[in-house]
Amino acid sequence: LFITYYPRRKRRGIYKLKVGVLDEAGGAIEGFGLDDCVSIDEGGLNTAVRWRNVSFQQLTGQKIRLIFELEAAKLYAFSGCSR
Repeated sequence: LFITYYPRRKRRGIYKLKVGVLDEAGGAIEGFGLDDCVSIDEGGLNTAVRWRNVSFQQLTGQKIRLIFELEAAKLYAFSGCSR
């Protein structure tokens, strides 16, 4: 999963973004929760989203929902395609 986002403020450490993955019905998928996501604290283009113990590729072919947690940041785009 890749995202493009930018901070609303320029000072590092004030902004962050996390992504959680839910199943088609909106239930949690083990290992893909917001708390499992490695916090992204630098804005940029096509930034890879990572979780601690799982890979987004494990979800290939499944219908999912994404939940974004942003703090002082703007999300512009996301893509599930590999590079």
